[in-house]
Amino acid sequence: MRHPGAGGGSGDAGFVRADQIDLKSLDEQLERHLGRPAERAASQHGGSGSRRGESARLGLGEEPPQAPHHQRRREDWEIDPAKLVIRGVIARGTFGTVHRGVYDGQDVAVKMLDWGEDGHRSEQEISSLRAAFAQEVAVWHKLDHPNVTKFIGAIMGARDLNIQTEHGHFGMPSNICCVVVEYLAGGALKNFLIKNRRRKLAYKVVVQLALDLARGLSYLHSKKIVHRDVKTENMLLDKTRTVKIADFGVARIEASNPSDMTGETGTLGYMAPEVLNGHPYNRKCDVYSFGICLWEIYCCDMPYPDLSFSEVTSAVVRQNLRPEIPRCCPSSLANVMKRCWDANPDKRPEMAETTKRKGWINHSIKGPESIADHMYRMALMALIAGDLPAVDRERCIKIAIVHDIAEAIVGDITPSDSIPKAEKSRREQKALNEMCEVLGGGPIADEIKELWEEYENNSSIEANLVKDFDKVEMILQALEYEKEHGKVLDEFFLSTAGKFQTEIGKSWAAEVNARREQRCGKQK
Repeated sequence: MRHPGAGGGSGDAGFVRADQIDLKSLDEQLERHLGRPAERAASQHGGSGSRRGESARLGLGEEPPQAPHHQRRREDWEIDPAKLVIRGVIARGTFGTVHRGVYDGQDVAVKMLDWGEDGHRSEQEISSLRAAFAQEVAVWHKLDHPNVTKFIGAIMGARDLNIQTEHGHFGMPSNICCVVVEYLAGGALKNFLIKNRRRKLAYKVVVQLALDLARGLSYLHSKKIVHRDVKTENMLLDKTRTVKIADFGVARIEASNPSDMTGETGTLGYMAPEVLNGHPYNRKCDVYSFGICLWEIYCCDMPYPDLSFSEVTSAVVRQNLRPEIPRCCPSSLANVMKRCWDANPDKRPEMAETTKRKGWINHSIKGPESIADHMYRMALMALIAGDLPAVDRERCIKIAIVHDIAEAIVGDITPSDSIPKAEKSRREQKALNEMCEVLGGGPIADEIKELWEEYENNSSIEANLVKDFDKVEMILQALEYEKEHGKVLDEFFLSTAGKFQTEIGKSWAAEVNARREQRCGKQK
């Protein structure tokens, strides 16, 4: 999707500008409308003398009329309105009403959007809104990530369109549009935090929620999408308390030229200084907002509850005001907050950097190794290992390099997450397939898949050896972190004990444990 004049010269390769993708301006028409579409439909179809108009006015009655003879081509993201049933209201807000519903047997949330705004828009304006909306949903339709709300589809509106409710059918005017997404039973993250305001959350829950949000944002940024309104109110929870990013009302495709993205957007308290100032911005405005959300998740409190808009704007921009981090907050978490809400966007990390190896973060390890560091060290182990009879050393190195490559995309899923092994494997397999698509397929992509599956299935002596290197590298890191941070990380040593499959793995593990015992002995 490329707009005429996108970007700033030759530097726009790989980036797409989409000035028209702005659902929030479209969402402002949401219900004040669902309560009245039937009445508008009735008036459009001929007044009180029409049986069809009367049944539409009552929201009841006849079977859906036959579709018009002329049918335009249905887009990939358009769904069949005959399969949609609209039920009760979930929530009402400034930008409309969301309804619960069922689509083709699946629980969904439904937004109703009226293009005509009671006749106050011109045909040209309606046409422009429809085109902008079509572009937005075409982008959203392609998003697929466990931490992003799943877009089911949309109905653009057509003449004589009927929607089923629990009370029958109502005629939907051609200016009405439906947006259908998965229904998430856990509600907004903000409400969950409010419920836990007094007792706070366990640290591992804080880390889990934060990493879910970070992974979702990292994925959006990898697709060149800037959310622009990151806040806990726009994050939803499913039944397993997994965070999913929602409300793409002001999301935009990131422009290659920063000056092409300006204007105040977002929510007070979460807005980055450059946005408050009306200066050019990029995806780093989401990183700033993530830092505020991270503080909110840890504290279960509101940022700047007693300050007005002007006070917050002035203090954040001119006095570098930020929420006060409690003294009890682990330094590793506090450092992430501070880096994310740095006044200089260039000093803020990429979202991908905030999803480093979770097992270490759970133990308050500051600056843990990255997934790339982990894979590199394992490859070195394969390189420096002694004589390895009947082992293809080069294949060991390759497996070590790619074995966690999918984890670099979906994040470090640990046993404490309570995610079944099959689901973990499914997520990683999907991420791997997407990566291979980006590579354009071919022999290299096929080899990466083959190496990863060989490791996952433990189907060769090389895979066995790399699995041992994986565990050796982990306990070696644990030993280093114990020394550096003065911590006791017994669980990493206990969880690997007796699980080494190769002689070299057993030998190296014994050496690491011996060093640990020697160090502990000296400290006594």
